[in-house]
Amino acid sequence: MSAPATGGKFHLSYDADEDRLLVAVDAVGDKRYAMALTRRLAKLMIGALTEMQAKHRLDAVGANPLVRDTVLSFEHAQAVAEGVSSGDTRHNQPPRDFLAAPRLIREIKLTPQPDGGVILILDDKQQTLTIDLNRQRAHSFIQGVLDQAARAAWDLPVTAPWLERAAGDLSAATPRVVH
Repeated sequence: MSAPATGGKFHLSYDADEDRLLVAVDAVGDKRYAMALTRRLAKLMIGALTEMQAKHRLDAVGANPLVRDTVLSFEHAQAVAEGVSSGDTRHNQPPRDFLAAPRLIREIKLTPQPDGGVILILDDKQQTLTIDLNRQRAHSFIQGVLDQAARAAWDLPVTAPWLERAAGDLSAATPRVVH
């Protein structure tokens, strides 16, 4: 069974009670369909997404990792800034009700596109959620996950040198007690 597919519109939030990142898309009416992402899968997903972006840039800038990382850093910053300035990326959106309780993502399938975008398929083994991310939205998605991870004090390691500035300073995150 497949959940709604979306052309790139997504919403990211953090569920502190479950210690999960929620990936949601707009559904019927004023509701959203959401799936829950664990810290482990978020780390693996960010690593795979950043690797795809680096491979995409390899053809354009050559094999020099310093040049590639510099170009990717600029590209990432520009894509995130354009997303925010255009209104496509919004922080602090009002919460909406979910169609159902978010189900736990068991598998993530990533299909790179020739333009640098990614088809993201989130699968809970009963339903899938497909998000088509163009290059700019792929960078916004990466940054959104990093931002939510920082808010959650997840301590995700930076998986790509070009993301070091984007990851921010996690030392300022609020301490938490985990049982």
